[in-house]
Amino acid sequence: RDAALSTPYREALARTWGVAGPEGVLSRFVGDTAFVKAVAAGAAVINTDDRNVVEFSFARALGSHSRFSVSSAWMLARRAGQDKLALDGAVDWNAVEAARWRSHPGLPSMPLDLPVDAIQLSQISRQVEARDFDGAYALLKQDARLRHPADLEMAAYVLALKNDPQADQVLAQVEKFDPVGAGVFRALRSAATGALPHATDALVGAFERHRTDPWTQDWALDLAFQVAGSIASHDAAQGRRVFDGLSQPFAVKSADERRLRTRIRLAGTVDAKGLCAGAFAELEPLPVWERGFLEERAKCYALAGDPRAAAAQADLAAYDEAASPPLENLVKAGPAKEATR
Repeated sequence: RDAALSTPYREALARTWGVAGPEGVLSRFVGDTAFVKAVAAGAAVINTDDRNVVEFSFARALGSHSRFSVSSAWMLARRAGQDKLALDGAVDWNAVEAARWRSHPGLPSMPLDLPVDAIQLSQISRQVEARDFDGAYALLKQDARLRHPADLEMAAYVLALKNDPQADQVLAQVEKFDPVGAGVFRALRSAATGALPHATDALVGAFERHRTDPWTQDWALDLAFQVAGSIASHDAAQGRRVFDGLSQPFAVKSADERRLRTRIRLAGTVDAKGLCAGAFAELEPLPVWERGFLEERAKCYALAGDPRAAAAQADLAAYDEAASPPLENLVKAGPAKEATR
């Protein structure tokens, strides 16, 4: 308990798992020793150095959501009463349960025996994912209990989008553990109200902070890039500021390809002829090998009169040459069928 509540563990838990305290740590617990033994007893084979069943099973399950998930294991352990770690000392199990939604966002619904606030937060999360912000906002305003950092960030997102006065209070709390994310939410709030210069100030500030502070949520960065596009589509001058704000890499090259591709989109919106060639050049000499990207790259270099235009067109032609032809090109028209009565 002391470790989870002190530096650096307190900050690490907030920034990585989005939880607070020992109860937040325990919310990630899946199954106890009895559960593991029960699973092992039903195994058809034993994993050994010479027969790496587990390793090959991981490879076969890549991209599949039906073979195995941590959430399904937790549900099995929970039904057997084996999802709590036996500990000496007091534990607020309601607080543990309230943080469970954060660990299992893929479940279609949370167990109904969880605390009401855990089910409420889980539902808000699903509505946000489905972009039902009105529904999420309505639930959030029903005295949702925000216990953990992940709860606060989700609330900040919805409240900023709705320009709710309570956003200031929540954003001040988010600032303590995720200043980059807080800046993004402030930019979203200002953009939603049409205050684009203020939105740009907040967004560029978040980008600058992220150059030295790598800790923010990946989904907050995706949101930042969306807000950047929205600003540019409404105000070219502010869009140019955002474009320039993305000129340098983030810490540890966080989201680097997304940063560069956002700059390309912004260049096309703000000043295609003047900016696109420089934006595409940052991904040379190994461009993204996707047809849409290669096509836009060839168009950009031709528009800008860039000497790389011919090579870009050749890359596009090479991509088309190697690509599988569309199905409709392979299907030959057969003889017309005679009408039947």
